[in-house]
Amino acid sequence: HPIISTDALTDVKLKTINLLDRNIINEESPRAVFKFLNFFNFPYWSSFNYKLIQRLLLVLEKSVSKMTQSELFQTNRSIFVNYEPASLVPLIRDRAHELMDKTQNVELLQIICMYCSPDQRIKYVEMLRDKVLSFQTTLGPGSDSLPIFFKILRLLKVSDTELCDCFWTKIVNKIFSLREADLKYRIPKYIYRYMNFNNNLGGTYRHVEFEKIVMEYCIEEMRTGSSFIPKDFAKFASFVIAYSDQHDSIPNF
Repeated sequence: HPIISTDALTDVKLKTINLLDRNIINEESPRAVFKFLNFFNFPYWSSFNYKLIQRLLLVLEKSVSKMTQSELFQTNRSIFVNYEPASLVPLIRDRAHELMDKTQNVELLQIICMYCSPDQRIKYVEMLRDKVLSFQTTLGPGSDSLPIFFKILRLLKVSDTELCDCFWTKIVNKIFSLREADLKYRIPKYIYRYMNFNNNLGGTYRHVEFEKIVMEYCIEEMRTGSSFIPKDFAKFASFVIAYSDQHDSIPNF
């Protein structure tokens, strides 16, 4: 985004509108539509493009029933920015159900949970439980499912402490499996999720093992390299201050 000016962005938008008006971009060319959607949905400028994003999504309306899992996920992500156009929501939900009958995939489960009714919630909580229990901390296919599990837990407003414990134990296992170089990148993400997760449960949920391991890591980081980087220091310090059991245990440094 630093090299694309407002004028350049406007030129791309006008060119896209021109291609849509001339029917060069239509439901027969979904890959092209996805490329435009990914570009216009870039967080730095997505708020300026919502009308064009909606128009591009409407082009895909007739294609939803034939979409692959990947295409459906991209379409749903684009809708999630503005929750428009609403006419696509039931189509996406129905297609996700169709694909889910063929393959039990967590990305599809996430889409379904976004639009499920309260009476369906118990069914999907149990489905999520099976997925979390069977999750293996590896670098193979499905190794990036933990962030999706987290989103589903929040979407379903899960308050089952046994399931929550299982999820955070998997996070602990993941931390142990990471290379040293990856820890500084991953642990701040886990910290952020844990603190928000706790708030969603009214501040009553605690996972002692996760807190202990992350606390030790944070204190060690603040004593070394992160002490010179204000942003990193603040991330680690916020966790230590929030989850130290006693005020006296907060290090003086």
